[in-house]
Amino acid sequence: MRARPGLMVALLLAWLSPVLAETHPPDWVTAIRPSDGKVVGVVQMGGPLRPLEGCRPGLPKTRGAFSSRGVVSMSLRRRVQAVLPMLLLGLLACGPKPQALPPEVQSALPTPTGQEARPSPPQAEAPSTLELRMPVDVVRGTLVLQEGGEKWRLFDAARKPVAAFKVQPDRVKVKDATDREILKIKRKTDGGWEVEDAAGTRLLRAKRKDGGWKVSDGKDALVARVRVEGDLLRLEDGSGRFVTSARQGSGEVRFHGASGEEQGALRGVTDPQAAVWFMLPGQDPITQAALVVYSLEVK
Repeated sequence: MRARPGLMVALLLAWLSPVLAETHPPDWVTAIRPSDGKVVGVVQMGGPLRPLEGCRPGLPKTRGAFSSRGVVSMSLRRRVQAVLPMLLLGLLACGPKPQALPPEVQSALPTPTGQEARPSPPQAEAPSTLELRMPVDVVRGTLVLQEGGEKWRLFDAARKPVAAFKVQPDRVKVKDATDREILKIKRKTDGGWEVEDAAGTRLLRAKRKDGGWKVSDGKDALVARVRVEGDLLRLEDGSGRFVTSARQGSGEVRFHGASGEEQGALRGVTDPQAAVWFMLPGQDPITQAALVVYSLEVK
């Protein structure tokens, strides 16, 4: 560790201060002639004047006998004692500023209130299980988030695996129960998406329209429209007929018919823009589930 010069000087002065204070005993003072201000001798408190001529070099350095190398008066001693603390503070203030502790060390230190620093709360995670209920009290299918390999798996009402979904930054690949790739959904540059079969043939194409979606098939025939109406989404088929409305609920998205009756719910997700694809007309459950996974995972 490198020593700081200012700190070393301060420590040295602190060490010397007792010596300076003891050079002249506290009960002796210097006698000064008022006419010319010269020092003429030393006087012990309550005693006679001792001329400086009697203080010759070589006399014993006892209490009351001083060498002629210089007498430190009580006033000088008091000045040293008064100035020394300010000198010490000045030297310490001139030293280099202490470096900040690394963040990892600061985080381990206690807070000013005496409590240990608490870590930031974890970020919200994706739902681990989605249940398609049709009607609301009957589970028709389940999407389960899994670790490693394919990220999502689809199970039917009997809890048998139906499909697996592998999520990539710009797409979702779909495999059936025999581990054969059957579909993929790709993000397009215009913000829409495209569904292709294993051979690369386009099956569906979706484009944004007025906050909703316009979905067509491989031949550009209109398949469905998703319209935004207030706090819900309205899903229509290619002919404009009402299919369902999707609205956010408590921990789920609920689907309602044209007259307001409950049709079902997707439990475990609260975003209607993702849940509405479970009701896309004319599509099999695997394609519908794949579109839900894509909407949740690919941004």
